[in-house]
Amino acid sequence: MATILLVEDELELARVITRELEAAGFGVRHVADGETALRCLGGDGADSAPDVVVLDWMLPGIDGLEVLRRLRQHRHCRVDVDGTGRRGRSGHWPRGRRR
Repeated sequence: MATILLVEDELELARVITRELEAAGFGVRHVADGETALRCLGGDGADSAPDVVVLDWMLPGIDGLEVLRRLRQHRHCRVDVDGTGRRGRSGHWPRGRRR
């Protein structure tokens, strides 16, 4: 079973996402902030590393962009990014985000 690390600080949204992913057959571990996400991803063991990380951009403390930057810098893994979520009022992605 593929495992997903869900990094989302809005608990109700995290519950919905977790429920849907588990219903689709994935194992899900949820954390609510960037610091905890980095600790989860810092282990050496390939068995503990998730197959996929679903990462919110706007997190308390270390935001999602910083988590992503650190993952790219320190992990020897492929990092793909797919932007989803809200755009600003102008309809454009907030600065620093790419689609």
